[in-house]
Amino acid sequence: MSSNDLPEWGGFETNTGRRLDDLSDETFVLLVFLRHGGCPFCLETLATLRRERSAIEADGMRIVLVHLMSDDEAAKLFREYGLADLDRVSDPDAKLFAACGLTRGNLWSIAGPGVWWRGFRTTILQGFLPRLPKGDVFQLPGLCLVHRRQIVRRHVSRTSADMPALAAFACPMPNAAGPT
Repeated sequence: MSSNDLPEWGGFETNTGRRLDDLSDETFVLLVFLRHGGCPFCLETLATLRRERSAIEADGMRIVLVHLMSDDEAAKLFREYGLADLDRVSDPDAKLFAACGLTRGNLWSIAGPGVWWRGFRTTILQGFLPRLPKGDVFQLPGLCLVHRRQIVRRHVSRTSADMPALAAFACPMPNAAGPT
């Protein structure tokens, strides 16, 4: 398996019972990996996703939210943001995070000085106030664009505040279909 092959996920399914590798055979899949349910940066990501969803899905892209919470907790949170109808994967042990190369951070990467300005902007200026953590506070977020069981593009966040522009990241490359 090359480093871009979709990892064998051994039964990772969405809340609707669809296997992730099967979904990737049908279309491009944008996996949005969220930290814990109380993370202000994750709340900001959900609001951005709500705003940019139609642009991301316009060409058939399928969005799947991957989270560390129970599915009931996630459904409630995603409903708040108008995203409850998206496919989602509950991954409390972060096995899918690890399979896609996402790592746990340390105190510096989740609350160090490099995170402070973004934290101020996100919480105070934008109003995404922290909530009680529901998941591993040290798990870092990320994105993974998958098609035909191949990882086309991935973003491995280096801090809790590190997330690229969703719509730009989700735009498939012309040669992204991978081997046929």
